[in-house]
Amino acid sequence: MSLFDDGQIDVGGAGCYMCRRWRQCKNPKIKPIGNMKKGLLFLLEAPSQGQDAKGRIDTGTAYDLLKKTLAELDIDILEDCRIMFSVCCYGRSKEITENYIDLCRSNVWTEIKKVQPKAVFVLGKSALLSIIGRTWKRDRGEFSSWEGLSIPDKNLNTWILPIYSPRDFLKDDQYKDISKEAEWVRQIRKGILLSKKKIPADTGLLPNTEILHGPNRLSYLKSLLSNKPKYLAFDYETNCLKPQLKGAKIYTVSFATNSETGVAMPFDDEIIPLVRKVFTDRSIKKIASNMKFEDAWTNVILGVPVRGWWHDTMLCAHIEDNRSLYSGLKKQVFIHFGVPDYSEAADRYLHSDSLKKLNKIHEMNETDLLQYNALDSVFEYKLAMKQRKVFT
Repeated sequence: MSLFDDGQIDVGGAGCYMCRRWRQCKNPKIKPIGNMKKGLLFLLEAPSQGQDAKGRIDTGTAYDLLKKTLAELDIDILEDCRIMFSVCCYGRSKEITENYIDLCRSNVWTEIKKVQPKAVFVLGKSALLSIIGRTWKRDRGEFSSWEGLSIPDKNLNTWILPIYSPRDFLKDDQYKDISKEAEWVRQIRKGILLSKKKIPADTGLLPNTEILHGPNRLSYLKSLLSNKPKYLAFDYETNCLKPQLKGAKIYTVSFATNSETGVAMPFDDEIIPLVRKVFTDRSIKKIASNMKFEDAWTNVILGVPVRGWWHDTMLCAHIEDNRSLYSGLKKQVFIHFGVPDYSEAADRYLHSDSLKKLNKIHEMNETDLLQYNALDSVFEYKLAMKQRKVFT
C-alpha cells in the first residue's frame, strides 16, 4: 500500500487566504516561468526585494548564475526548465518561517502535479521543507545533511534533488565560495542525468507484514532452522536501550528472509530455545541496523552470542556518507525507497528521556508494535541488499 494520498494535496492558492506575506510586497504571488521541455523544475527559496520590484523571477545575480551554469550544460533555462519559488511573495522580514512555507506549499505541489517534472531541484532549506515538510517531520537537521541526495517521490512521481541555493556561496554578489559552487554544478549535472531515469516502481510502498502468535511462532522458527535461509535480518523492540538495566525486557522480535515480507511475533520464554538456535547457527548470515544493539540484547537476555553476522546497514551508511542524521534506518528508507518516516506514531512509546529509564512500549497497541517491528526487519534486509551491490 502507499503512504501517500492525493487527497492530502491542498488546492493551489488555498494557503494564500491565511498568509499575510502577499500584503507586504509590490508584486505578490510571482508565477512560475519556463516551458520545461526537458522536465527539469528548479524550486527556489523566495523572491528578493529586486525581484519583487520587477515582479519577475528572472532577475538578480543568483538567477543569472543558474542560467549561465545550465547553458554550459546545454540546458536553456526558459525552454528546458521550469522555475518557481517555494514562497512566492517577498516579505519585509528576510526570514522565511516554516509557517510561510506550509501555507505556500499548496501552490508548489499543485504546480508540480500540473507540469509533472522528471526531476525537482530544491535550492536551499526553504525549498526542501516545501517538498518534504509533510513526509519528514523529525531530525531534519541542517540543509547540509540533505544536500546532494537523490530521493524518489511516489506521490509527485519525480526525483527530489536538494542542492545549494546560489545565495549559499554568493557573498554581496561579488565573492563566491568556489568549492561550494563546484559541488553545486556537479549536483546539477548528476540531477540532469538522473532525470532520464524513472523512479523505481516500488517507491513509496510498504512491504508486506505478517504477525504470528502462539504455535505459529514455533512453526516459523523451526522452518528457519530447517530451511536455513542464506540471509536473515532481525530486529528487537525493547523497553529500554540497555539490556543491563533493571526490568529490561524484549517485547517483540521480527525477521525477514527476503525484501517482500517482514514477520514479527511477541517475545517470551516459549520461543527462546528456538531463537537461540537460529541466532547461533553460523550458516544463516545475520543482518541488522546498528548490530551492536541486537548483539548486546541477545548476549544478555538469551545468554548466547549472535553467530554469523554479515551486514550492518548503519555502518555501511556511515561509510557511504558520514554526515549526521544520515545513517539511521528510517532516514535511509526515505532516501532510498521514498517511504516517509513510518516510526512517527511509535516514537512516543519507544523513546525515553534517559538511558537509565524504561520507555512506554507497554502502552503501545500490540498489533501496531508488531507491524512496526516487522517493517524494520524487511527494510533492513532490502537496504542491505542494495548496499551490498554498491560495496561489492
